[in-house]
Amino acid sequence: MARVQRQAIDQDEFNETADRLRAEGKKVSAVTMRQALGGGSYDTIYKYLGMWEARTPSALVKVEPQVIPASVQAGFANAWRLAREEAAAEIQAIKDKCAEEVDAVLAQFHGALEAIAQIESERKAEVKELEELTVRLAQLQSEVSAAKEAGAGYKATAEQLRAQVFRLEKDLEHERKQAKEAAERHYEEKAELTSKVELWTEQARLSREHSEKLDSDCRTQREKIRGLVSEREQDQSENKAKTAERDAAIKEAAQLKGKVEGLEQQVEQLLERLTKPGKTK
Repeated sequence: MARVQRQAIDQDEFNETADRLRAEGKKVSAVTMRQALGGGSYDTIYKYLGMWEARTPSALVKVEPQVIPASVQAGFANAWRLAREEAAAEIQAIKDKCAEEVDAVLAQFHGALEAIAQIESERKAEVKELEELTVRLAQLQSEVSAAKEAGAGYKATAEQLRAQVFRLEKDLEHERKQAKEAAERHYEEKAELTSKVELWTEQARLSREHSEKLDSDCRTQREKIRGLVSEREQDQSENKAKTAERDAAIKEAAQLKGKVEGLEQQVEQLLERLTKPGKTK
């Protein structure tokens, strides 16, 4: 989660907040002040804290370094490693599943194409048969006309031929009807198969988009974790620097205290020698 940027603080706001914490019996330190102010740079907070402590010496407190235990750091690193491994495994499983679904859709698509090709072949065969029947009918009609011209002697033959033509016409009509129904069924099956192929293609596309979204979410989470780790390291570095400055100041104060005590001893010895009777320079 991104940090919320607050407006810059000033000395008056810092002093007022520090006085309030001290009145409440709370510890006044850089960490507690940053929490109470809702943010701010540690450089600015330490500068204002020094001014406030110089103004109110009784409010000086010992600043404890904020050290993250090694066990917490190890736990955080282990949790990050496990989360990264689980995310990678989940993404790989989704990619494998998408690949399997795409292969299945392609196999069904090729099967549908083969079925459509077979239907087209059967339709062409039926059309060819229908054309042959039409040619045959034309031949029969020609033969009937020839029989009529041949005379009355061929009347019986003509009646037989008419009967044959009638039957052939009925057969032809029946074949035409069946061919039409078969063609309609073929077109319906072709449309249904086409619709299924489009649906499977859309499902495969959605699966790929879902996999890509998971990849993007995983990258976003990794960036957030890197940001948090960087912020933590920066805070640790600032705390170490401030602790080193504080230790140097304490050391210097101790040295000055030792020097002052040595001077006081020398002064006392000098006064003692001056006040003893009979011992004058």
